[in-house]
Amino acid sequence: MASMQKKLLTSSVFRIFEALVVISVSLLMTPYLISIFGNEDYGLWVLTLSILGWFDVLNLGFPTAVQRRINIELESQRPDKVNRVFSTSIILFACLGLLCVLMLVVLSFNPQWLGLSEDNQSTIGLCLMLLSIKVFWDFSMNAFFGFFSAMLRMDIDAKISTFNNVFSSLLVFFLIPHWHLLGAVAAVLLSNGITNLLKIFYAKRLFPQLKFSIAFVSLEELKSLFGFSKHVIASGIARTINEKVDPILISHIFDLASVAVFSIANRLCAIVSQLGASVTGIFTPVFTKLMVRGVDMGHMFRMTTSINLFVAVSLLMPLVIMSESFIVLWVGDEFRFASSLAMVLVFALLFRTYATGIISILLAQANHKLLSVINLIAAIINISLSIVLGQKYGLIGVAIGTTSSALLSDVLLKSLLLKRYNSISLRQSFLRLGFCCLILVLAVLYSQDIVAQLLPATWLGFIVNSAAVSAISVLIGYIFVLDAEVKSKVRIGIKTRLAKRFGESHL
Repeated sequence: MASMQKKLLTSSVFRIFEALVVISVSLLMTPYLISIFGNEDYGLWVLTLSILGWFDVLNLGFPTAVQRRINIELESQRPDKVNRVFSTSIILFACLGLLCVLMLVVLSFNPQWLGLSEDNQSTIGLCLMLLSIKVFWDFSMNAFFGFFSAMLRMDIDAKISTFNNVFSSLLVFFLIPHWHLLGAVAAVLLSNGITNLLKIFYAKRLFPQLKFSIAFVSLEELKSLFGFSKHVIASGIARTINEKVDPILISHIFDLASVAVFSIANRLCAIVSQLGASVTGIFTPVFTKLMVRGVDMGHMFRMTTSINLFVAVSLLMPLVIMSESFIVLWVGDEFRFASSLAMVLVFALLFRTYATGIISILLAQANHKLLSVINLIAAIINISLSIVLGQKYGLIGVAIGTTSSALLSDVLLKSLLLKRYNSISLRQSFLRLGFCCLILVLAVLYSQDIVAQLLPATWLGFIVNSAAVSAISVLIGYIFVLDAEVKSKVRIGIKTRLAKRFGESHL
């Protein structure tokens, strides 16, 4: 257990570092891209990346199945079966990747389906065709990620991802002035290729017995993977629609400039979400290990959910209060309205954070069959509300539609699904979630009053103000959201480290 805690802590530290690098890169690159591309072409680039995300649907849930199977076989110390799962998944993902390439090429020849003007159709068509290479690479690499997760070495994946972000940003900086959008495409392809080679190297180093062979490819293993993933397929489709549909809807209802505004709010929320996931995401493989060992997961669920919500409120409260000042300083006053969108979207992030533990337990137990139904309902509600409210209230209506679907699916329906298969009490988790919602509502209502009492809106003032607001947010979360047992472990850990350091200094 001590070894597991050490690995989780190490993984969390490097994932936080990765998130901070991503934030720094995004802070620097977003205004640079807007200044080079202009609002319309920046919206076109955001739309291109959003389209690529849609092809995640075609992984058909197999990455989750492969990761779970590798985790189980490693925990059971059966390297021969690990190689069977690995070899089968390589062939499987290569075939799915080729299917994605075919579909992406078809779309690149028919860009009018995206509702764009003729001037933009040829550009996005060429970008999509070239980026089909990235899609194929990404699909093929799904077989390797399971090793980092199963061995609780997400720190390795975080280091590689950090390198990818820095390297791709440097390439973008040098290539875009000469090649415009195609420079961004070239940067993505080059950095992605090098990153994938590093993942292969470290996976082999982490698990020396790793071997691919056609002889290991098993129809029985494929059926086993499909037996698990078939219930994830519809769930993945619905989840992807839910997360990627907004730019498509906005480009049809409004224009590319509106896509750019919404993307600023979305990007800001995604940055904060990624920083939070550097902590919350490390617990997912732990539930699979507990399932293999036959350990009750109720206690772990309560502790991890309190940690997840503590992290969420500590990050989202400063986002609500400081978003307007930051956006104006970051990309200019013309994007100020994006802060209002962010204030709505933060609740969707909170609801999704709450559901993280539920999803981990259901996947570990293979009780995920109805997740697809829930995510499909959420996608239908999101699209319907976004269209109706978007036409009536503009971009804020789209944000409300996204948040409403998250409340229904991630909080209400997924909690009911957890109770269907487990006797885990959700009372404490609901109370913590309710308190987090209250904190964020108060932050939204009084954000302007709070900002008026802070230092002037300069970068130095923003840094000082953010540090103060973040410290208060962490304190509120620690007192009212974090589980008492977790607090006790934190205090003991700090005391132990201080005592050890004091003792070493004394010696």
